[in-house]
Amino acid sequence: MKCLASVILLSIAWIADARAINLRPEPDYSFAWSTFTTVVMANDSIAVAASDYGFLSAKWDARNLKLSPINHRDVAGSQTERFIVTDSFVAAIGPDGSVCFLDRAALPQIVVLGKAQLPDSTLDILIRGRELYLAAGFRGLLHGRIDSYSVITVIDSEQTGVHLTAVDLVGDRVVVADDYNGILEYAIDQNGTPVFESVTGTSFSSEGLSHMGDTLMVLGDDHRTVHLAVKTGTAWNFVGSVAPPYGCDRVYVVDTFVVAIARDLSAFSLHARRDLSLIEYTSSSSGQSLRFPALFRSGFRSYLMVTGLDGGMLLYRFDLGVPPYAWGNQIYPLSGEIPALAITKSHVVAGGSTGWCRMWNVSSESQVDSEATLFDMGGTVGALVETSFGLAALNTRLNKLNLILESAGRLYPFATFFLGHNASGLYWPSPTDKQAVIFWSGPTAYVYRWNQGQLQYLSPKITTAIAITSACIVNNLILVAAAKDGVQAYRVGTNFEITYASTLPSRDIYLLARVPGWKDCVLGFSSNAMYRINFVQPYAPVVDTVITLPFPVAATYMHDTLLFTTGYSTTAVWSVPPGAFFPKMLGSCDRGGSVVAGNGNVMFLTTGKAIFGFDLRGPTGIIDDPGPSIPTGFALMGNYPNPFNPTTTIEYSLERTHEVQLVIYNTLGRRVRRLVDQVQPHGVHRVGWDARDDEGRAVASGVYFYRLSVGEEARVGKMVLVR
Repeated sequence: MKCLASVILLSIAWIADARAINLRPEPDYSFAWSTFTTVVMANDSIAVAASDYGFLSAKWDARNLKLSPINHRDVAGSQTERFIVTDSFVAAIGPDGSVCFLDRAALPQIVVLGKAQLPDSTLDILIRGRELYLAAGFRGLLHGRIDSYSVITVIDSEQTGVHLTAVDLVGDRVVVADDYNGILEYAIDQNGTPVFESVTGTSFSSEGLSHMGDTLMVLGDDHRTVHLAVKTGTAWNFVGSVAPPYGCDRVYVVDTFVVAIARDLSAFSLHARRDLSLIEYTSSSSGQSLRFPALFRSGFRSYLMVTGLDGGMLLYRFDLGVPPYAWGNQIYPLSGEIPALAITKSHVVAGGSTGWCRMWNVSSESQVDSEATLFDMGGTVGALVETSFGLAALNTRLNKLNLILESAGRLYPFATFFLGHNASGLYWPSPTDKQAVIFWSGPTAYVYRWNQGQLQYLSPKITTAIAITSACIVNNLILVAAAKDGVQAYRVGTNFEITYASTLPSRDIYLLARVPGWKDCVLGFSSNAMYRINFVQPYAPVVDTVITLPFPVAATYMHDTLLFTTGYSTTAVWSVPPGAFFPKMLGSCDRGGSVVAGNGNVMFLTTGKAIFGFDLRGPTGIIDDPGPSIPTGFALMGNYPNPFNPTTTIEYSLERTHEVQLVIYNTLGRRVRRLVDQVQPHGVHRVGWDARDDEGRAVASGVYFYRLSVGEEARVGKMVLVR
């Protein structure tokens, strides 16, 4: 009941924020063709529809809100009830389990690559790269590969499930619904084979799965309830449930919305993506047409496209009256996670966990104009780094390096190097760093020389006591960060010989950032601090400046004089102009990420599944003005006692009446307790905390952060609970 109450409260808050959202149907788009069976959006502006007479492609005109037919191809036996879009093809699945593969890169031309047949026991299908995972009822979870688009070889995996009804990919795990046992989870080994890991029992039978971020949505067999689960340790913890007004046969995620389709396929409801709170609901005037709807976004609007019974298509528009500047514009790549991100003069480039590398041509307002695939070669693009010629992309699973050339406003791959060792990280130097390239994996760093377009391996390799987490080059020194083992420096000689120079004792520095123009210094990051490390004397490195960070930093990105940092809860932009002694924060936002990239106009960050773009200029951007980043209108005096058990008092002062928020976070950046959320008068304020969360539960001993927000400005303090 407590979880459901939270959902209801969040629903009220969302509706108050979203009064500019309207749900309205657009007119039918009839093409004087046979009745469509299903439709999908692929390549953003291209729709592919299926009928008894083959496939039709149509171009979406966002300005005039209409579809215009382009190509039609008759394909015998092409009855289709569902499409699945991957990076390289569109799979059209028929009611009899037949699959027709269309070349996605060739669209809007309809190019058939081949056909295949699924086992007749298949109830749900997941395609990951070239791998197939089938929920096959009593046959269990089946795994196979698509070979030449003609034969699907089915391999029975471990028979853990009794009757598997649905399958989905959450992060790097295959999650399966078993209507006897509950939720099964499988890891994926290097061959793509599922390996059983855990089972979470449920009190209900499940008939469908979907997910949004780290939340799993499980459809109950009553077709009226969606159960919500989050990952806790190795098991899924069910935190609540939602009952859409028309019931629910399946759910789909689009943009910031979740669409719940009714059991009779004639109605749907629209929910907020973050908590499934109800926004609006409607019935379809075209009858049972919502079996597999197409969901897509164009500009600041989201659309749901369904097939009509009269040969046309019915389009519903989720109209966002106010552009969501505060949250940024979102890009959703089609498969896998996003472990790598970089920006060039005119493109933002992302690397995927299934081997794709995609690019978006963006304007200075962070609007996505067009999209293209640079390559799709399997493996995992684990790092993307700016270079003097374009980008370097490290494939951490296949241990190879793809070089991407930027010329005349275009990007294209021009070289590939295969490494003879593992590589989980990459540092690509500036032209003044003697052209040494560093790869690292575990406790070992491998140094190469970039010489006239070739990579030349230098020996010996560098080995530390524990795993290397970051590396860079400064003042002809190769630096490797190994957290508790310290920051170690190795000298690069005139003939590229490598010798040990010195060690900065442990400060738990796990991340290094090279600042252009700093000849003898680098930035280092620990879980709660930023350091300036001075290597003027190579044999005696020192930390000459340190500040406590109000938020943890997971990744950095340096572009000219701007430093971008991102973490679990906050992304910040810092200025480090020539001659500056230390970075100065220009602005921040409350959206955190795992990777960030940006320049002077735009910033992009990824949370793993989606990419968010921000315009850094003007009143709606992160950087509003070049003035001081430290406000003078309020002060955070800290908390006392500190350490404490079990209560402490947080003290702050306001120079004038203002809206105030005071929130407690744990070290992962997750909210623990909201203490203040109201307008307060000027003067000194003292707020107590009893070491309990929003649900009234006592929290564990450890480090906690408190964030005081006054208008657009914020301060953060740190405290320690000792029980």
